[in-house]
Amino acid sequence: MFLLSNLAYLALVIGVLDPCIAYEKFAEQFQKLYEAAHAKEAANWLGNVSTDPFYQSPPNISAYAPGQAVRLESVPQQALNHDIVPIGLSVYRMLYQSLDLEDKPVPASAYILLPYARSQPHAPLRVIVWTHGTSGIERQCAPSNQRNLYYQYGHNGPFAMALRGYAVVAPDYAGLGSDTQFNYLASPSHAADSAFSLIAARHVFPGHLLTYEWVAVGHSEGGLTAWAINEREVTQPIGGFLGSVALAPALQNLHIIRHGIEGDKLRDVLYSSYQLVVIARLDKSVDVMQYFSDLGWERTQLAATACYDTAVVVFANLTFWDIFKDPTWLNSPWALAWEERTAVSGERPLAQPLLLVEGLGETAVFPATTEAVFAHHCEAHRDTRVHLSRYPEMDHKPISFVSQLEYFRWIDDRFNGVQVPYGCTNATIDNITPELLKEHTDSP
Repeated sequence: MFLLSNLAYLALVIGVLDPCIAYEKFAEQFQKLYEAAHAKEAANWLGNVSTDPFYQSPPNISAYAPGQAVRLESVPQQALNHDIVPIGLSVYRMLYQSLDLEDKPVPASAYILLPYARSQPHAPLRVIVWTHGTSGIERQCAPSNQRNLYYQYGHNGPFAMALRGYAVVAPDYAGLGSDTQFNYLASPSHAADSAFSLIAARHVFPGHLLTYEWVAVGHSEGGLTAWAINEREVTQPIGGFLGSVALAPALQNLHIIRHGIEGDKLRDVLYSSYQLVVIARLDKSVDVMQYFSDLGWERTQLAATACYDTAVVVFANLTFWDIFKDPTWLNSPWALAWEERTAVSGERPLAQPLLLVEGLGETAVFPATTEAVFAHHCEAHRDTRVHLSRYPEMDHKPISFVSQLEYFRWIDDRFNGVQVPYGCTNATIDNITPELLKEHTDSP
């Protein structure tokens, strides 16, 4: 239940003098908003993953080796949302075997996005492993189960890559789609899912179609994964890796939350809710009711019935303090152990060059966290090859648009054999718009 101060505020907003009536009207309006968001999201699903035969593990799933494809199928063009997915691109989805945080075999799913034609006659398609941002924490939230492949703009992310002639291998992450537990922001397992999705794709598609060489590109949760892939390639290489691009990476989610609430900057509390729920799934000793407020738990359960877009509505205008009655979980031994195990600290070496991209107007993953990891990594590894690009004023989602010019040039250079000098570099990108506006304003 809301605090009395919130009820009084609602009374003013809704124009009802009685706070209790105001709450009832607000609850009714909220329910309508939730149902509308859920219906819109459900209309974007290809089906129910719990009953869709594609996502069901066969009885002999344990016989499959990590990186072995279980099944592959083409997604019919009429099933896709062509307001988002450009016509002419081919989409396949694949179930394969991966490894979890305990290095135990688990099923995972992915989609493969292919361009209309080869960029060079008879040449294989250059490969990008695309690692997606937060889509939700339930099975239904797999990008491969969405008519728009989760991304809402046809010129962004995987679509921009395929339109430039790249083959895109896009893991859902085990537990999104596949019938196993999903571990949100668990970078080692996401990196394993990514590696094994490419191994499986290499087996199911003919050798002349895909290059052996590849890069990883990811945004947000996927940015974390792209960095973790680069770490994994040091000790468990699968061959052909050229480097990775981490766009607005959620490198240390618990640190981001702590930083956000200390400075009252935290805007998206759904990530905090997701994080505690997933940690508690792995550690059964954690009693989430000790930390969630009644309202927070109510909204968290609602969010669990759908995916990211609905969760945004569910948690809209709520603060961390609305959701949690006890914040001490952020520094509990079990949360710190989770962070040590799953976050990227910059401590580990990288196999290949890394392009790190951040927006200085971030409200989801704060630049201070990214900068700290970058600085720590560069201090610990003088022989690394990392470049940090800062984009003034850019927030979490726009950064994936405005940085395309830079990161596609960087990717092309990797495939073309351009060498990256050792060391860490950084730069702030000049935004031409303010200068143009200034020139226009100052002109006679």
